[in-house]
Amino acid sequence: MSENLKPFNKENAAIMGTKGGKASQEARRKNKKLKKCLTMILDLEPSEEGKQVLHELGIEDSEMTNQMYLAVSIFNKAIQGDVKAAEFIRDTTGQKPVSKLDTAKTRVLNAQAEYYKNRGGASCELTKLDLLLSSVDGVAQNEN
Repeated sequence: MSENLKPFNKENAAIMGTKGGKASQEARRKNKKLKKCLTMILDLEPSEEGKQVLHELGIEDSEMTNQMYLAVSIFNKAIQGDVKAAEFIRDTTGQKPVSKLDTAKTRVLNAQAEYYKNRGGASCELTKLDLLLSSVDGVAQNEN
C-alpha cells in the first residue's frame, strides 16, 4: 500500500464530503455569476451591424437585443444546412422528440413508484427496478 494513500474511514469520508460540498458550492456560485453576465449581455442592444440585420427582417427597434440577433444568426446557420443549429432551434423551442430510452426510463420510474406504493413506502434495499434503472442510465450515458 502506498504511503500517499490514506485508509478510507468515517472521518476521511466526512472530510472529503465537506471538501466536495465546498467545491460544489463554489462551482454553483461561478455558474450563477456567468449566467447573470450572459443574461446581461443578451439583453443589451446589438452592434450597428446586428441592428441592420434585424431591421432588414422587420424587427422593431424595441425588440432589438443581442438575444434576438443571436436567434437570427442561429436561424440563418440552420437554413444554410447547419444540422447542429437546426437541432438547437428544435430543442430550444420544445420540439425535441422523445427518445425510446426516455420512454423506457419513464416506464421504469413509474413501475418503481408503483412498487414502493404497494409496499407501503420506499426501502433502502436495492430492487430489480433500481438495477434496471441503473443500466438504462448507463446506456443513456454511452448514447451521448
